[in-house]
Parts: sequence; structure tokens; C-alpha cells
Amino acid sequence: MRSCIKYFIPFLIASCKHPEKAPVAYMNTIHQKLTPDYNNELVFFADLSLTSSAYRFFVIRLKDSIIINRGLCCNGKTGNNGEVIYSNQPGSNCSSQGAYKIGAAYNGKFGKAFKLHGLEETNSNAFSRNVVLHSYRGIPRKTYGLPICKSQGCPTVNPVYLEELAAIIYKSKKPVMLYIQ
Repeated sequence: MRSCIKYFIPFLIASCKHPEKAPVAYMNTIHQKLTPDYNNELVFFADLSLTSSAYRFFVIRLKDSIIINRGLCCNGKTGNNGEVIYSNQPGSNCSSQGAYKIGAAYNGKFGKAFKLHGLEETNSNAFSRNVVLHSYRGIPRKTYGLPICKSQGCPTVNPVYLEELAAIIYKSKKPVMLYIQ
């Protein structure tokens, strides 16, 4: 399963408008190489290289590389210049890059959340670190030009957006993959 992850070539989706085509060269590679163990119709993609004031969590339809939904997403610890610091170490409060399998839903501190299973060396401790996909009411649904809050390493979105993502996850017959860059 981990060998398929190398085909998730990271890509930058800058200043996208909804809906917009994701970069075709990267999406073709992902579409052709995505393992049959995962949903081959949709992928979630969080580009934490974009500022937290921009839409940077995307739902991408693979068959035509269309961004079908987007939202704000916070990250973990940052450096002095605001750049995201990545770590897979327990207690780091950092985001971790790489591909994740979105697992079971549960009711956590912030309400509904989804367990994340890291599929690469860069995020293999995600489950034991309790890095999950969840919402926080302090994250706006729409961008307003200012940076949003930070998490303790979890990809965290607006509650309404999480419900939209949850509908996709629940409808999927196979696990949905999340890639964090």
C-alpha cells in the first residue's frame, strides 16, 4: 500500500476559483497510479504551503481533475516567518506531510472527527499522535484575508465544511485518501 503513495506527486494549487481544473500533469499521474484500495474518484488535498488565509483544503474529482470543493484549513506549529514546520514526532504539535487514509469517525473534543492513518515515513505516527481531521468553530467558512488559528498538528476545518467532507467520506465505498503538502 505504501508504494502507491510515491505517485501522489505534490502539486501547488494557487489562487484557485471554484470550480477549477487541478494541474493536469500531476492529476493524470495520480489517477493512473492510485491503488484500487482507495476511492479512485476523489482525493482530498491540503496544501499547507499556501497561507492559512487562503483556501488550501481541496476535494478533487480525479476523472476530470476538477476541484469540486475547497475550504480553509489550519496547520500546526510555524516558524518565525510563518512557514509550517513539519514533524512526525509525538508531542511536536506539528503538521506532518504525506498521504493518509481517512479512517473511522468518532466524537471528540471538538465534535465529529476522523482518525487519520499515516501511510508514509513522514506521517507514520499520525494515529498514535492523535492527528485527526476535525473542525473548529473558530475557522471561518470563507476566506477574509487574515491568517486563521493554528492546531496541534491536525488538519482542522470549519464545522460546515467538515460536514460536507463527512458526506463524501460516508458515501464512499472505499477509504478516501488525504494528501498533505
